[in-house]
Amino acid sequence: MMESGRTVCPVCLNSETSEFFRIEGTPIQEGYLWPSRAEGISCETGSIALRHCSDCNHVWNALFDPARLRFDSEYDINMFHSTRYRDYVEGAMKRLLDRYQLKNKTGLEIACGKGDFLRIMIDAGMGNAIGFDPTFRSENLAEHEKSQIVAYSTYFGHEHADIKADLVACRSALQYFTEPMGFLNMLRRSLGERHDTVVYFEVPNGEETFDQLMIWNVVYEHGCFFNRRSLKTAFENAGFDVLEIQSSLGGSQLEVEARPSSSYEHGSAIEIDQPPINEDWARTFSSTFETKTAQWRSSLQRWAENGKRVVMWGAGARAIGFLTALRPHDLIKEVVDINPQRQGRYLPGGGQLVLSPEQLVDEKPDVVIVSNPNFAREIEHQILAMGLSPEIAVLT
Repeated sequence: MMESGRTVCPVCLNSETSEFFRIEGTPIQEGYLWPSRAEGISCETGSIALRHCSDCNHVWNALFDPARLRFDSEYDINMFHSTRYRDYVEGAMKRLLDRYQLKNKTGLEIACGKGDFLRIMIDAGMGNAIGFDPTFRSENLAEHEKSQIVAYSTYFGHEHADIKADLVACRSALQYFTEPMGFLNMLRRSLGERHDTVVYFEVPNGEETFDQLMIWNVVYEHGCFFNRRSLKTAFENAGFDVLEIQSSLGGSQLEVEARPSSSYEHGSAIEIDQPPINEDWARTFSSTFETKTAQWRSSLQRWAENGKRVVMWGAGARAIGFLTALRPHDLIKEVVDINPQRQGRYLPGGGQLVLSPEQLVDEKPDVVIVSNPNFAREIEHQILAMGLSPEIAVLT
């Protein structure tokens, strides 16, 4: 008998939920690459059993266990090497600075990674920035940055409630929580009576994944898939007034802006017009996974028969999900990534070697599969600038 896992919605506690998709043997983390191909292939794996809530539309992996994840200095999913991504994040920070008059004020970031968004806070005009993240190390900051930026190599918790911040940010982290409401409730309590504090969260957009059937977005490490309705429900139930929810970066992300409510009789300035998920939608997602997998397997077979040299570009979650599902080990042996920390290491699941873009000049691939369509144009320009003209296929 298959394990059912957590069947109650972790956002609204609705018990009317149902499973609609299951996959086994997927790598549990995308942020760790391996020093050898053998270690990448033999990495720890887990199971995904997606359920959806009939009330708030939330989707989650009922078998997700965050205790299996580890976060330390070797963990790296940094996307700031992409010009498009950096422009997006800098634009978001400028919007927050202007909208909420944050110039020369204090920002706090939960899950600050290596400190890139802390720097963007300061560059935008904030006076001080404070970060928390177990993957952060002091050497991530230059000496001249330490007068305005302080970061701690630990998780943010209730014991840090005495920190007074005008902006509290948390980017691409809430999806790692089995019980996101526990974290949001803790954050709300830590803010106490500071009702003017702006709270800004960013999460992967579950609407893109399921409305547009982006099947490769489903990975073990993303335990929750928020949509506008479930994100609004989560923040309101935790005691926040939701000021804005918007999709961004080509629809791949959701951004929420909120403030602590003055009472738990909260309100919001926005309405969410989003129909509930239905059984037809769930069946469509599962059948689409089978169809797309078959189509890509056919393309891979054709390229192999024609002696084509195939590489992927982008060594993140989507590439890992794709390569694990199709296992084209003999055809796709290398993946390109612009993050230097990932180069020279091997992907979990498939064991593909990660190359730098410059190494493609010698490799001269016939086909480049772009793992993330939101960066396809930027990648195509880089390929052309290197004097290469391969067939470019975008993973959708």
